[in-house]
Amino acid sequence: MTAWRILLVTAAVAGLVCLATSIGRPWAYFTVQSNVMLALYYGWRLVNDRRKPASADVKGAVTLYLLVTCLVNYVSRDLANPLALLAGGGIRRLGNFLLHYVTPVMALVDWTAFDRSRRVRWAAPFAWLGYPLLYGAFVLVASPNLPRRYVYPFLNVERLGRPSRRRRSQRWPPSWCSATLCSASTGSGPNPRTPEPALDPCTTHVPWTDAPSRTAAPPGTGRKQSSRPTRS
Repeated sequence: MTAWRILLVTAAVAGLVCLATSIGRPWAYFTVQSNVMLALYYGWRLVNDRRKPASADVKGAVTLYLLVTCLVNYVSRDLANPLALLAGGGIRRLGNFLLHYVTPVMALVDWTAFDRSRRVRWAAPFAWLGYPLLYGAFVLVASPNLPRRYVYPFLNVERLGRPSRRRRSQRWPPSWCSATLCSASTGSGPNPRTPEPALDPCTTHVPWTDAPSRTAAPPGTGRKQSSRPTRS
C-alpha cells in the first residue's frame, strides 16, 4: 500500500511539473487543482497516517474530483483513445495524460482496494459537490482576467456558439453523477465483522457418540473376579 501511494504521489507531482512548465496559469484548471489535492492528501497520509488516520470523507472527495477530471476529459474528447494524448510527445502531453488518466485510475484503485474498514458518512457525497460549484463560480468571475477567457474549450461560447455549448454541457451531469455514485458505492466499506459469541460450557450441546467410554478405575480399588462358578 505504501509503495502504491508513493507511485501515486510521484505521478501527480510529475504531471503537475509538466503542466506548470508548459502552460500559463495552470492553477486555473480543475485538473491541476484536483491533482494538487491528491498530492497533498496522499503525501500527508504517507507521513502522518499512523499517528492520525485520515477521514474517509476527505479521501472520497479527492477521489471524486479525480474521477470527474478523467470522465469530463474523456467525454469532451468524444470518447477518443486516452493514449492519443501522448501522440507527438512533449511534456505538456505527458502531463495531460498523467493528470487526466493515470492519477484518476490509481486513485480509484486505492479507493476500492485500501481502507475498506473506514466508512463514509451518508451525507458526505452531498458535501463533495460544494467544491465543483465553487470552481464554476470562480471560472465565471475570473474569466475576464485569464489569458484564455474560457479555461476549457467546451465552454467557449464565442467559438462553438450557444447551441453547441448546450449540447456539450449536457454531457457533464452524467459524468458527475457516475463519478459520485462510483465513489459513494465503492467506498462505504464493509460492515465491521461481528465477533462470534463465546460458547458456554454449561449450555453447549455435546453430540452423543456410540463409542464406549473407557474410564480407568482408580488403583487399588479393583478386585479380581473368580473364574469359578458360584454355588447356589
